[in-house]
Amino acid sequence: MIHFNVSRGAFLLKDTEGVVAALAQQYWMTSDMWLNREAILGNDLHSYHAFREALWALIIPYMTDMGNLEFRQLNALILQNLV
Repeated sequence: MIHFNVSRGAFLLKDTEGVVAALAQQYWMTSDMWLNREAILGNDLHSYHAFREALWALIIPYMTDMGNLEFRQLNALILQNLV
């Protein structure tokens, strides 16, 4: 996913010193452990919005203008329940 989005210009990320691998691992760990974390903290376990926010927070800093535009478009569709 990361290399694909870098190649099409949606992400600006240089793979120096394993940055791409580290980001991929962070994304995987966050998606895999999110539910356990929310349960430990006593948060709502059914909040798709909170889950999405946690994952997007990892990759938004690497988005180009094009990536940010696509993110805003996708987010608008999700808010309208079209995706």
